Amino acid sequence: GEADLGRAGRGVEAALRRHAPRATFEVLDGASEARLELVACRACRPDAGLLAGGGKSIQVASSFDDARSIDVDSFAGHDLIRKHGARAGAMMHEWAVRRTLANVLGGDGVRGYKGAFSLIELAASSFEAAGGAGELSRADFVEALQARRAALERELNPSESVADRARANDPHNDKLVKDLVYATSLIAFVDLAFAKDATFS
Repeated sequence: GEADLGRAGRGVEAALRRHAPRATFEVLDGASEARLELVACRACRPDAGLLAGGGKSIQVASSFDDARSIDVDSFAGHDLIRKHGARAGAMMHEWAVRRTLANVLGGDGVRGYKGAFSLIELAASSFEAAGGAGELSRADFVEALQARRAALERELNPSESVADRARANDPHNDKLVKDLVYATSLIAFVDLAFAKDATFS
């Protein structure tokens, strides 16, 4: 039920009832998820890597060997923004993501992903919302994301006061909070994980 599986529980249980017992299910680890997404992307762009993300983790791969999924805990970012306001909360979330990436990537992995990368899921929607079109360099992608983040912070936190949290806690602004969290996560991720000559589309 929903108590065990969360909000998606009803849909999962309905699918199981429709397809079981003839269907089989496998729980994938993060690296396997990234590899399968890379296979799908390469059906369209055979030489490109992958940058993808959902509500909690970001997948990245330039090959099957370096494919990985990194937990950036977007839900914690939502909580920080609601508790501390858009500006301060986003800054705290960025620090948390940078710390996680530094620990996961290690010294050799920082800025180690090179080449062209396809964006899917929330990475693609953030790219489009930031005004991205065609292929962007790493620097241009970060700049576009920073401009998008600044605009969202102004909308959610129009005064300079950190205590101005009303808009961030208004349920009507949930999508803006989500967009801010993800733009912030991607700024840190693209800055730390990708080489200067990486490109995104």
